[in-house]
Amino acid sequence: MPAPAGTPTRAQVRLKSGRLTDNAQVVFEDEYLREHVTLGYAATVHSHQGVTADTCHAIMTESASRAMAYVAMTRGREHNHAYIYTQRQPRRKRASSEL
Repeated sequence: MPAPAGTPTRAQVRLKSGRLTDNAQVVFEDEYLREHVTLGYAATVHSHQGVTADTCHAIMTESASRAMAYVAMTRGREHNHAYIYTQRQPRRKRASSEL
């Protein structure tokens, strides 16, 4: 029985992605997706205690506790990566009278 009209076929599987910095875009299609793309999941450290994945990419603030960092950095079986972001205040320009 044929698929209903409008149903994607195998050749129509595509994923469009864009870069935020310059709005460059790319479309990944069928075979490339099957060979090179895997699903990823985002979760909190608290909900993933005891869960193991092949690779873990942890995004933490500079105020993350030692316990949270430990949990995040022990989830990956093969690789663990930590990305720490800070919320720095912009540098204040000095007035000419302060120089």
